[in-house]
Amino acid sequence: MTTEVKIHRHMPADKIENVIFLLHGYGADGQDLIGLADPMSSALSNCAFIAPDAPEPCKINPVGRQWFPIPTMDGSSEEGVRVSLEKSTNILNSLVARELKRLELTEKSAILIGFSQGTMISLHYAVRHPSKFAGVIGFSGRLLAPELLEQEVVSKPPVLLIHGDADPIVPYTCLAEAVDALTAVGVSTKSYTCKGTAHGISPDGLNQAVVFVRKQLYNKAN
Repeated sequence: MTTEVKIHRHMPADKIENVIFLLHGYGADGQDLIGLADPMSSALSNCAFIAPDAPEPCKINPVGRQWFPIPTMDGSSEEGVRVSLEKSTNILNSLVARELKRLELTEKSAILIGFSQGTMISLHYAVRHPSKFAGVIGFSGRLLAPELLEQEVVSKPPVLLIHGDADPIVPYTCLAEAVDALTAVGVSTKSYTCKGTAHGISPDGLNQAVVFVRKQLYNKAN
């Protein structure tokens, strides 16, 4: 894939030893999540943050981007979702490979963090990627096509799923469904509930993400 997308970066001054890819939600763009680098980097030394824009303009918000359309929101077809998801996954794969090569790193030093639709494509991509990522963190998302997981999973990175129990956009029940499906195929999956949180990233949820990253990339307990 040669499709170019805009990439937002936050680079440390020192030698880069790890990288976090931030994948935004439906109708947003990479700029929406790159701001997480500031609060996270204070606890994560020598870590680069890379937040690409999704490849497609959002059908209901042309100034935003989407990884794939959502039929209930934009009237698209299920076939259109499948085609867009496959295209975006291929573009994401090429982008990740290019960035890792540029940074002289491998998937062992990389974590994917997604929000909402970004969580969906992060999980979809990571478990089908031949090389194992250090981890995947998903905020306020769900697992796409869990019925295909058993036959398509090729990699089992550790996963942390974080969800607000007051989410009106992606139901809180999606958290347990994803945990159950991932665990069933041998993916080590942990979850954290943000009490009273709607569709967003709360301070306690972000703190849980930092703890997870420190454990996976820095071998530190907290």
